[in-house]
Amino acid sequence: MAKIGVIIVNFKDYANKFLADCRDGLENQTLRREDYAVYIVDNASSEESLRYLKQNYSEAIILPRKDGNFSAANNLGTNRAIKDGCQIVVIVNMDVEIDQNWLKSLTDPIYQNKNAIYQSKLLSYFNKNKINSIGNSFHYLGFGFTDGNNTEDKYGETAIKELQGFASGCALAFHRDVWVKVNGWNEDYYMYHDDLEFGWKARLLGIKSYLVTNSIIYHKYQFNRSMKMVYYMERNRYLAMLHFYKWKTLVVLFPMIAILEIAMWFYSIISGWWIQKLKVLIYFFRISTWKKILSTRKQVQITRKVRDQEIIATFKGKVIFQEINNPVLQHIGNPLMNIYFKLAKRIIFW
Repeated sequence: MAKIGVIIVNFKDYANKFLADCRDGLENQTLRREDYAVYIVDNASSEESLRYLKQNYSEAIILPRKDGNFSAANNLGTNRAIKDGCQIVVIVNMDVEIDQNWLKSLTDPIYQNKNAIYQSKLLSYFNKNKINSIGNSFHYLGFGFTDGNNTEDKYGETAIKELQGFASGCALAFHRDVWVKVNGWNEDYYMYHDDLEFGWKARLLGIKSYLVTNSIIYHKYQFNRSMKMVYYMERNRYLAMLHFYKWKTLVVLFPMIAILEIAMWFYSIISGWWIQKLKVLIYFFRISTWKKILSTRKQVQITRKVRDQEIIATFKGKVIFQEINNPVLQHIGNPLMNIYFKLAKRIIFW
């Protein structure tokens, strides 16, 4: 029986582009092959995608689903791995090239401390001297962004470092007990900020995240700002704040939330994605949306063990998106948000 379940999500013809390198890396690990099982969740599955996966990775267990909900796909794969007896679950993107010792290095720490989440060091596939992610940061207004992106890698590191933010969903591992405590991914997030949601819930339960510096993976990351991405990132940052902050914290942050909302509307009109912004607004005007939000809030607030004061102490006051940085954000938006955050942290003591 495999001790480790490795979960990969496919989406339509994604496998045609990325499966080969990912498969070859997984089948060439230093860890014994009988110690881990590979599960591919075929999201938005079709006869063609199923046939391709079965023909090109017969060693994997294929789990088809009809819609494209990424959070639900991760839940399906994790549920199946745990049902099959796996003690440890690893989530990894398909668009990666994998170091030979990646899986063993990533999962070994779990045997010493199973009440944690562990992330690999993500390097750029296109420039293997450059970092893609050494962890992700929370911004106090619900954004999440990568740490260390496009900086030089420090070769030969072996340390396990505690993350101030959350583990990237590109390559992370945890014991099945963590998944049970966190209650998996919230499927209302659908896609984008799903790792932020998972990491914030874990932080509220006192579950820390760590970077395993000698677990190396090469990410074929290319920024692609689709309208679907814009919608879910904007919608989901609001969901995260509404789910996880105490009401008192939301009241303190409300003035800056309102200022940013006005600014985002202007930016969406100028940038041509105001329709997506309107769809987000419509989503939050539905009674069914608020029923779900209040139900999730209730469960989170009942089970949480960590105060907002402790949580936001590690949050960022500036938005650091290298791909969309502009003079207005750099010289007006970020200074304003940062000053407000410093003042808010002095008030929030609960």
